[in-house]
Amino acid sequence: QSNGELDVTLSGCTASVILHRPRISKLWVAHVGDSRCVLGRMSEETRQVVAVDLTVDHKPNSEKEKARIHKNGGQVRRLEGDIPHRVFLKGKMYPGLAMSRAIG
Repeated sequence: QSNGELDVTLSGCTASVILHRPRISKLWVAHVGDSRCVLGRMSEETRQVVAVDLTVDHKPNSEKEKARIHKNGGQVRRLEGDIPHRVFLKGKMYPGLAMSRAIG
């Protein structure tokens, strides 16, 4: 933040949506980015709620996503002092997203 404004230069927008239709026993899941969908399910053995991942995060350091990024003219790298791997246009310092897919 500088001058009272939020710096969003390395930001992206993610989304996770679930539509549950219990009357027809259907669950639809859609997501983009690194916002994971998780279902809480009651374990019949322990009678405790267990977390079940419904999606896989779109991370640039996953081999499948990295290959897709390179094929489409991007590159994945980690900036010095930064934690996540980020997606950049080849030879450029932008957009620098920490997820391999985003909205907008």
